Amino acid sequence: CTQSSTIKAAAFEAGERVSETSQIEYLHHKATGKLVNYNKKYSPKYNAGGDLGLVDGLFGFEETIANGWQGFLGKEVIITIDLGEEIQINSISAGFLTDQNQWIFQPDQVVFEISTDSTSFQEVYNERFSASRVQAVVQTTTRPAVSEIEGQARYVRMKVFNDQAIPDWHGGAG
Repeated sequence: CTQSSTIKAAAFEAGERVSETSQIEYLHHKATGKLVNYNKKYSPKYNAGGDLGLVDGLFGFEETIANGWQGFLGKEVIITIDLGEEIQINSISAGFLTDQNQWIFQPDQVVFEISTDSTSFQEVYNERFSASRVQAVVQTTTRPAVSEIEGQARYVRMKVFNDQAIPDWHGGAG
């Protein structure tokens, strides 16, 4: 696809629909299909389809935990997308799943940066999430975004930090 689309599918037999209609939203954007560099590998259990899982145009939702998300262990993840050429950047966004029953926690901090040379980066977004370890937040999706960026970039970098331990109230405490 070269444009954002809604794709619907159903099973048919002898011209009659025999299943529910499934629907998926595809978002075409400037990073779709571009090269992604990870400072650490995502979990095999949560791989979102592999190296292009973050730039395939498909959003993860709470219902798609097993195949819609990339999951990482550790305190810091740095992901750099090479857009292939220097282009105008207007906005950057990402999505993060929280599902505490599956031991999946929202990041404590997310930073977006842009660069024309992959060496010198300019920070365009930096937010700490105060509810990242709150017991009442069982399952949710957070989608941090920054708009009104007026810059040229070939590289977009996202830094994700998890500096808090799993809280005492959780079965995986520590």
